[in-house]
Order: sequence, then C-alpha cells, then structure tokens
Amino acid sequence: MLLCKFNVIYMIYNTSNYLSTMLGTQVALSNLLDLKLRKLPYYLKSIYNFYEGELKNKPFIFAESVNMENFSTKQFKAQIETIEKALNLPVILIINRLESYNRKRLIDKNIRFIEPGRQIYLPDFLIDLNEFGKTTKDSISKFSPSTQCILFYHLLKKKIDGLMLNELALIFNYSTMTISRSINELCVAELGEAERGKSKGIFLIKNKKELWDKAMPFLNSPVKDNFYVTNLGESKHYFVTELKALAHYTFISDDSQKQFAIFHNYYRELSKEMKKEEKNKHEGNYFLEIWKYAPDILAEGNYVDPLSLYMIFCKDTDERIQIELKKIVKKFIENE
Repeated sequence: MLLCKFNVIYMIYNTSNYLSTMLGTQVALSNLLDLKLRKLPYYLKSIYNFYEGELKNKPFIFAESVNMENFSTKQFKAQIETIEKALNLPVILIINRLESYNRKRLIDKNIRFIEPGRQIYLPDFLIDLNEFGKTTKDSISKFSPSTQCILFYHLLKKKIDGLMLNELALIFNYSTMTISRSINELCVAELGEAERGKSKGIFLIKNKKELWDKAMPFLNSPVKDNFYVTNLGESKHYFVTELKALAHYTFISDDSQKQFAIFHNYYRELSKEMKKEEKNKHEGNYFLEIWKYAPDILAEGNYVDPLSLYMIFCKDTDERIQIELKKIVKKFIENE
C-alpha cells in the first residue's frame, strides 16, 4: 500500500515536472477528486490511476495506464471515450514506457498521450515533442524565426553545442517549449543531433560552411513588414539595417536615408506609448523594418547581423549587391 502511494506521488511529480519543462509553463497535477472518481466504471479504476490538471487554462483528466500487458489502441480509444463521457472532460493518456511502434500506433489514432521524460503528443495544441528531437521529414519547409535566430547565434557568436534547454531559454529569452521545437527543426533539417536525457541539448555540424550550405533551403528573410515613418519612438532596440548595414560590412557605397530594424514585439509595445504614427510605403524620414526575431542578440554594435542581412538581400538582382554578399559569406562563414 505504501509503495503504491509512493508510485502515485512520484508519477504526479515526474509528469508535472516534465510537462512544465517542455511546455515552458507551470503544470500541476493532483489526484482526481472522489466525487468525480465515483462516476467512473469500476473496471476502469483497476487499470488506470486518475489525475486532473490544466494545460493553458484548459482542464484535462490524466489517465495513467497501470497494465500494459495487452496493448490495444482500439481499447484505449474506447476507454478514453467512456471516461470523457462520464466526466465531460478531455483525457490525456499517461504511459510510463512505450515501444516506438506503439507510440506510432497512438499517434496514428490521434490519441493524446504523455510518456514522461520521452514524448508529449497533444494534437489539440499542435504539440508533438520527443526526447530525441525527431519528427517527420515533411514537417518543415522553412525554419521558424526562433530556429533561425538560434542557428545564426551559433554561427556568429558562440556555439550552442551541449547547452541544456533552460540555458538556451535564458540566452534567447524564449520558453523551453520554443527552444525544444527549434531543436526539433534543426534535427529534421539534419543539421545536428540531439542529446538523449533530460538536458535535450544539440550538437550541430562542426564545419561552418557545411552547416550554412545545408541550412540555406530552410532560411528566410527576418523581415515581417517594412514602411516609412516620420518619427521614431525612443528605444534601445533599433538597429541599422538595409544598405547602411551592408555598407558597414562591405565596401558598397550608400547614400540612403536612415534605415532601422526592430523586433515586432518591441515595436508593438513602443507603439502603445507613441502618438498614432502614419505608416507610408513610399516616403518618410525613416525606413523601418519590423523583424520576426529580435535583432538585439545577433547585432554587431548598432548594426544588424551580417547573416540576417544576407537573407534580406539574397534575392536582390543588383549584381554589385550579390558580389558583396559573397564577401559576407567568405568573411563570416568560410574564413572562420
């Protein structure tokens, strides 16, 4: 009896901690109240331990399977439907240990499940995270902004090899869930291999040129929007971009007006404090780029980083610009 109670406490702690770490938000599980437990058929109480908790303010029932001798997705689905009907709440299956082929069977049947320490599958939230950072090959065509930012940081600033999720989250000011998804994307693109274990770090391809070349099909411009404005609000988050930045890194001439980049989150907050600013696509005192990720962490002094700048200009048809872009790659990728 004492051992059984300890196992339940351990499962609650282990699952809560794993969900909190992977999803980047506090998740607390507790034993299902007796009042709710009495609504369930007796046979289900003998094959599951029941808990309750919330994910993103949505209540769920967590059903821990205690008997895995006869694994059947058909049975799981039928039992989950019975639980959901009795309690009028969605159910997440907890299974302590799964073979890879059984994981696939659950996913194929669209059954929510958690394998603590190894995998979370919650299609309601478009979440499919696992320990090894692997997902299907067709799941990405372009990197998310966070993934591109992390990759450029590795190439330009400091290698991220072996850093744990929480360490990366502190560096980039992202949630551990966002970091985990970025590691998944890098692995899908075959740019590195994720560590096993709690740290979920990643080791990227050592050769920078090879890493850059393999990443290219997944890279994109960091620019979300651009326009002219008459005035700029006071902020330390503006960085010189476009031709003025290209002139900083290369020998290209520049006679353009002031051009700045800022992260869209910072600009949104700044806009609340400013008088309504008229945006113009054709003229104004300043040319402003709104970026999908913060240029701050990658910047060189007051200038946006050279690799993000490369992605802004890579489709430009001006021959002079293409010559200078090749010099950027040579200086920051090939010569390092």
